[in-house]
Amino acid sequence: MTRFLAITLLLIFTFPVNASKIKKGFQELEKKNYFNAYENFQKSLKKHKSIASFGLTKLYLTNDWQNLDSAYRLVLQAEATFSTIKAKKKVKLKEKFDFDSLAIQDLKQMVSTAIFNQYLNNPSEDLFVQFIAANEWSTIIPKAIQLRDSIAYASAEQVKTSQAFAEFLSKYPNSYLKENAKFNFEEYQYLEFSRKGKIEDYEAFLKCCASNSHAEDAENRLFELSTIDKSLVSYQNFAKKYPKNRNTEEAWRMVYKLFMKEYSEKKFTEFKEKYPDYPFLNEIEEDLKLLNATFYPFVQNGLYGYFDKEGKTTITPQYEYLGIFQDGLAVASKNDKFGLINKKNQVVVDFVFDEILEFVDARGIVFKGDSVGLIDRSGREVVPIVNNDIIALGKGLLAIKEKSDSNYYISDINFSPKTRAIFEEIQEFKKGISVGKTIDGFGVLNTNCEWLIPPQYESIRFLNDTLIEYGLGGKKGLITLNNLKLTRAVYDEFSKFNAVEKQLIVKQGTSIFYLNDQGKTLFETPMEYFPNAFEVALFYKGISVFRKKGKYGLIDTTGKEYLKPTFDALGRPLVAIPAIKDQKWGIVDWKGRSILPYEFDNIETIGYTGFIVEKNGLLGFMDQGFRMTIPISFSIVKVFENDYILVSNGKKYGLYSKKGELIIPLEFDLIKVFDGDCLSLIKENETAYYFLRSKLYLKQSK
Repeated sequence: MTRFLAITLLLIFTFPVNASKIKKGFQELEKKNYFNAYENFQKSLKKHKSIASFGLTKLYLTNDWQNLDSAYRLVLQAEATFSTIKAKKKVKLKEKFDFDSLAIQDLKQMVSTAIFNQYLNNPSEDLFVQFIAANEWSTIIPKAIQLRDSIAYASAEQVKTSQAFAEFLSKYPNSYLKENAKFNFEEYQYLEFSRKGKIEDYEAFLKCCASNSHAEDAENRLFELSTIDKSLVSYQNFAKKYPKNRNTEEAWRMVYKLFMKEYSEKKFTEFKEKYPDYPFLNEIEEDLKLLNATFYPFVQNGLYGYFDKEGKTTITPQYEYLGIFQDGLAVASKNDKFGLINKKNQVVVDFVFDEILEFVDARGIVFKGDSVGLIDRSGREVVPIVNNDIIALGKGLLAIKEKSDSNYYISDINFSPKTRAIFEEIQEFKKGISVGKTIDGFGVLNTNCEWLIPPQYESIRFLNDTLIEYGLGGKKGLITLNNLKLTRAVYDEFSKFNAVEKQLIVKQGTSIFYLNDQGKTLFETPMEYFPNAFEVALFYKGISVFRKKGKYGLIDTTGKEYLKPTFDALGRPLVAIPAIKDQKWGIVDWKGRSILPYEFDNIETIGYTGFIVEKNGLLGFMDQGFRMTIPISFSIVKVFENDYILVSNGKKYGLYSKKGELIIPLEFDLIKVFDGDCLSLIKENETAYYFLRSKLYLKQSK
């Protein structure tokens, strides 16, 4: 009994002593007397391990006493030993030191945060792996995982191999970057297989990696390489060698298309005999019937449909837009989206595009949002819809501007690059040549993308097929398509080349000179420049208009005066010459003698056929015999398709021949060329067609 009392008394007096050290430890910690705090907590560890560890943890988190390894060990120790404290004692510790399990948890978060922030000074994948494993309870774990994954992902990006991304996915299958990693894995896997770009490489890729998202690209590329010559034989061989390829159907259809370039019963029979395994034999007869049929778009109640040459409706109005059929397909629009239909009104390409331009070389430029791509007749993306711009250059070539580049590169229609992205501007190929601009300037290139004229000029402008105006140093000169320099760059501007008289005009300051097709002056004496000189002053039958001291006359090809300058203005010579007197226009002969009185407000020479005349604000047309073939009663009179005159009274349009024959009455809202010599005539809710040669008028039958 005596011994029991002694032990009890010892405990009673011992706890307060140790408890006072805990209290003193916190007090010293608050005063930043860190060494004293350390000694008091350290002496209390044996008797009061949990709270002493708690206090030491706080001490090791201070800037002056920081030791994060010790803080981590001690806070876990505080947590592990907290359960050994009796309930009554926990109450007192809470009251006295605000110490409980929640306080320990808060401190744990502080420790993990401090360790995490320390790792941020020199971050690495291994450090964050270590942190995540040791601090799985930390609220910062999601951020640590994100940083771990981003560092590991960046390392894989530096390695740039499919294996690197495969290892990333193996280590972190649930990473927030897993989709990016999968994408890059497949990108590099495809690149590694296809680096050499040979047929056997794509075959090996498809055999190994059928689930890769680039399998379609590989199939497409295999198709392109196998049919690179676009021949019937290559399409046929492809279809038989790769029956499961996604392009096999197109290959078969190309076999049919190439074989049946000229449709006839004979060719049709030959095709069936030669290709009995053609998978679409049932379609051929119907296609043959429809292929040569012309469908004409018309609008009714705001919707478009087609009728045939009999005026019979073949496709009822149901589209917001319809284009002309090209090789059996037409661009159509529904719900503000564009697709392709055939003459059976079957949707060949779904309505998923914001715009489809007309097909060229069996390829169509398509738009989705602000991105541009290229599709074939089946809707397959030949050029991915990820570009800023695509220009159809013709001759099987495209200019493509990627999102990541401000310049264009030239590609063929199968998306095979022909140049680097060096073009700031590029024009459509005409007669096998194009004008392109690089950082070095403008030049001229051929369809092999070879420079005929190096890109070194400030400007390039074709005056005819072989003569070119070039700009250099703010001035203009003349070169040939063979890059032969005919003149130095000393002029301000050139007129177009007059092929009939084989001459052109060039302006230099306030003077003009006449040059031949070799760039040589016809005569050395300069003439005075005047407005519209490039149109009016070109020679016609050896005679040209000139101005001298504000008056106009005529000269011959030697520069000698043919008609003294006595007129206020002269128009371009034809059989006679428009002239001004007392601010009114008339017609004079080449000797200056009046043919028509000066009673017109304006007279304009039109080509080699006659004159457009204006009087009291209205226009008419007069032929070379000075007959008013079209009366002066229209607000618009202009040449249409070379041989016709389009007229308007301000509300409706009509069409005359230059001889004055009324071809189309003045009752249409719009007259435009539909195809060849066929015109489309639109008025209110009706579309009709007129054939200029046959004079056939066609509209929908009711």
